[in-house]
Amino acid sequence: MALNPYQGERVANLRERVELQERVVTQNGFGEEIITYETLDTVWARVEPLKGTEKWSAQQVIAEQLYHVFVRHRTDLSVLDRVVWRGQSMDITAITNPDERRRFLQLDVEVLNP
Repeated sequence: MALNPYQGERVANLRERVELQERVVTQNGFGEEIITYETLDTVWARVEPLKGTEKWSAQQVIAEQLYHVFVRHRTDLSVLDRVVWRGQSMDITAITNPDERRRFLQLDVEVLNP
């Protein structure tokens, strides 16, 4: 049974440290886009694994892991940003406010080829 960290009695479930990183796009001397990430903040979070799958594509196996990451509510995140947890970069695929009270955010994240 999954815990709901956005409920008042579940605030103590934010036990993991995650780094929130913002996507930054610059251009090199040839006009090509260079994508880098800058750290916005390091925050307490709850990381909840959902599922892992493997697919065969372009003659290689692609592994995918999906997680929910719960953090305190903030307004500076987008689906272009990412989360780093235990040294692993996770792309944000969706951001929701699960209880509609602006207390927590649920970040749906994925890791390809962990």
